[in-house]
Amino acid sequence: DHRDLHSFPTRRSSDLGLDPVSVGVRTRRAMEIIKESGADIVFLQELIPMTWDQCQVIMGNDYHLIPTPICQYFTAILLKKTTVMLDSQRIIPFPTSQMMRKLQVVQANVKGIDLKLMNSHLESTAQHSVERVKQLNVALDEMTSSDPKVNVIFGGDTNLGGRDFNSIVFPENVKDLWEELGCNGDTRYTWDTQYNDNKKMMGPGRPRCRFDRLYIRKSTDENVKPVAFELSGIERVKGCDRFPSDHWAIVAHFSIKTET
Repeated sequence: DHRDLHSFPTRRSSDLGLDPVSVGVRTRRAMEIIKESGADIVFLQELIPMTWDQCQVIMGNDYHLIPTPICQYFTAILLKKTTVMLDSQRIIPFPTSQMMRKLQVVQANVKGIDLKLMNSHLESTAQHSVERVKQLNVALDEMTSSDPKVNVIFGGDTNLGGRDFNSIVFPENVKDLWEELGCNGDTRYTWDTQYNDNKKMMGPGRPRCRFDRLYIRKSTDENVKPVAFELSGIERVKGCDRFPSDHWAIVAHFSIKTET
């Protein structure tokens, strides 16, 4: 049979630690949007202890909550209990990171199909390009060295842009979902300060960047296929006139083919 798997890497709470304005209201709304979407898999970046407490209360009944070690800010993967079975989890450290960044790896299973799920928030800002590319290469090596019978999905806030791509060689079997699904201009930018005014920018420029990305390495069975790519979190939260995060969230839909 076929069914949809919704992967929901997001930075809905990414700016909460730096932006305390209406933090409780925005966090609650972010979690509500995730639940309303029916997402099977959720990637979160830059959680802080207070927003993680809210996540546990709001999401704990419906999702397996898998954080990296809780610290100043961290990542987490959420798996819907009724559709996704957790097999194992581990953390791959980035030993030269100056920002406590790590690669989170979860083995899971959906209707008999094995998935490796990888979530990270790569090193930020232009001056840390070398470290960021190093971290991306760790993630790409993890993807390509995985069992060929396993579908691998890597996503999160990559912070990739500009000169980073001058020193990156993507393996042929690793695909960027936005590119794979047609490079729709309406879903290109996930950090778009022309429209999202949560973060006030100094100077005349209003940057638009595709920091948040999703990559897939399909299994040899090709039983998982990306079919749609959307953005979410694009409406202001009622009562505070701000968006849930300074980044839009990615929502990816996959067709899964299982043996009958």
